[in-house]
Amino acid sequence: MAYLAPPIVSVYLLGVLWRRANATGAAASFAVGYTLGFGRMAGEVWCKLHPPRPGSAADALFVRLHFLYAGLLLCLACLATHAAVSWAAQGADGGEGRAVDETLLAKCSCGGEGGRRAAPAPKDPAPTEWLPASLPDETHHAGGKAGDEPRGVELGGVGGGGG
Repeated sequence: MAYLAPPIVSVYLLGVLWRRANATGAAASFAVGYTLGFGRMAGEVWCKLHPPRPGSAADALFVRLHFLYAGLLLCLACLATHAAVSWAAQGADGGEGRAVDETLLAKCSCGGEGGRRAAPAPKDPAPTEWLPASLPDETHHAGGKAGDEPRGVELGGVGGGGG
């Protein structure tokens, strides 16, 4: 799992945090990330079945390098790939770096030109339309007579019954 998650994490992070990240960079990041991740997994299986010579590159990469460090390096490689390819692809799409096609946005129902517009929200009633003209004295307890208590409240002990 540590070898398959870094491409997803890098695409999500750059997609959320960097406005110029685009689909071309995401596809390249997935391709590089999954190739390196599956390569690392295959290398680990191979080195378990056929242990490499101590001190060799295979020993360093597949046996001694902890899987969390390998996942971090893989995530950094995916981030770099996504950023580089997105940056290079900006020249091909006019330098705007937009992931959403303007014609698609125009057809959307969220208010683009030529698209359907959402119905306006209903007008909130003015306070005088829903408030009573005056509050009855029974419900106003702040200035009530001594001994007046709100209705529905018992003053007895817990469980009532008193006795």
